[in-house]
Amino acid sequence: MSLLEVFSLRCGYGIVEVLFGLDMAVDEGELVVVLGANGAGKTTTLRAISGMIPAEGSVRLDGTEVLGRRPDQLLAAGVAHVPQGRGTIGALTVEDNLRVGG
Repeated sequence: MSLLEVFSLRCGYGIVEVLFGLDMAVDEGELVVVLGANGAGKTTTLRAISGMIPAEGSVRLDGTEVLGRRPDQLLAAGVAHVPQGRGTIGALTVEDNLRVGG
């Protein structure tokens, strides 16, 4: 069992489907990078996993299904989406930006 398991993840925005059945697993202690061109679905993947947008399929955290939970519930379980650059406050430290997001 992996720390994070994603199976058949499907989601998008309105009638536009962005992810068409994504599968991935992240083991404890493993470093995983999501790479792709603009518009490939990287941010959508992270938003779906962190509960920021509705999705179908399965997202398991340490064996527990978490898909469909609200972002605040996922944050309490240790899952959060931290945006790159945009959405952060440049005058604050990284720690302070994380506190604002929490």
